Amino acid sequence: MEETGTISIYDDIREKLVAKGVPRSEVAFIHEAKNETEKSEMFAKVRSGNIRVLIGSTAKMGCGTNVQTKLVASHDLDAPWRPADMTQRLGRMVRQGNQNKKVRLFRYVTEKTFDSYLFQTLENKQKFIGQIMTSKSPARSCADVDAAALSYSEIKALCAGNPLIKEKMTLENEIAELKMIKSSYDNQHYLLQDNVLKKYSAKIESIHKQINGIESELLYLKDKPDILDDKGKKILDITIDGKRYTDREEAGTALNEAITKCAVGNPDTMTEIGEYKGFRLSVSYDSMFQKFTGELMRDVPHKFDFGTSPTGNITRIENVISSLETTLDSLNTRLGELNIMLADGKEEMNKPFPQAAELIHLNFRKYVLTLHIKCDTINLKITLMER
Repeated sequence: MEETGTISIYDDIREKLVAKGVPRSEVAFIHEAKNETEKSEMFAKVRSGNIRVLIGSTAKMGCGTNVQTKLVASHDLDAPWRPADMTQRLGRMVRQGNQNKKVRLFRYVTEKTFDSYLFQTLENKQKFIGQIMTSKSPARSCADVDAAALSYSEIKALCAGNPLIKEKMTLENEIAELKMIKSSYDNQHYLLQDNVLKKYSAKIESIHKQINGIESELLYLKDKPDILDDKGKKILDITIDGKRYTDREEAGTALNEAITKCAVGNPDTMTEIGEYKGFRLSVSYDSMFQKFTGELMRDVPHKFDFGTSPTGNITRIENVISSLETTLDSLNTRLGELNIMLADGKEEMNKPFPQAAELIHLNFRKYVLTLHIKCDTINLKITLMER
């Protein structure tokens, strides 16, 4: 290397590699490729192993640098300004097509230099980007503390010469993680409180009313057995618009006519149109979804959807009554589940944040370290003034 009064980092690295036994022809610089054709030939040599070391900037060796086949290590000699550049560098090696099961990443920092500021900048940027890209509030869960941000923070700590500063930075990372965990815990705790104090109780009360109503209706129906014909077949007995029907076809036709009138006269309003087995029969028309909803009501409402078939709609009405016992069983099962959820929720709601003591301890330790660091700084200033 000629003495010119300046130094080329690229040439210096190559000479040191050659001195260590690497053939000069197996060390290449990305800027030695003057065009796309030469660059493609260079990349092919790297993939085949003819070039063992390829050196270049992030800009020149970013997207499109397909040299990963035999790469075993990546060396970052400086800190860029953008977290995306760090991702680009790693992506040249950690990607599909690499034949090695394990690879190594080296990042070099110099103690007490501008490297500390660069990694501080990367850390702040990565935290902000991590929150935006995940569409999450920074206080939602511990996962929001981006792993890359912590990595940059750890590298930044290595640049500091004072061991207390290193420990303080480590503590700050641990505190940040615990705060995120606590924020997630608090959010879940508030949601649990809302469920226990409001939602569960309201649902239990509503289901109790439904159960009591259906039990009362079943007792009423027990004294109202079906009327059977000579062949033992159930005779229909339904009233529509004040007229009693026993024939299914006639009843279905009259029912569909009454339903259609509802759509024209009183859309989106529940309108009574008849009676079946002592239950008031009503219908409403949903103008948004363009569908008819029926309701049978004695002690509690029982909603169902109407179709277009006249006899099919009669069957739908009958099914509501015949399935009351099944509905009652389902409600009792749901009531049991809600009571268990309420009991578990009350127990969980009274539990404190499990890592509260650890968070207090770490914050206290950080406070003590901060005081020590400030004292060291003051002592250093006094020493310099005395000199």
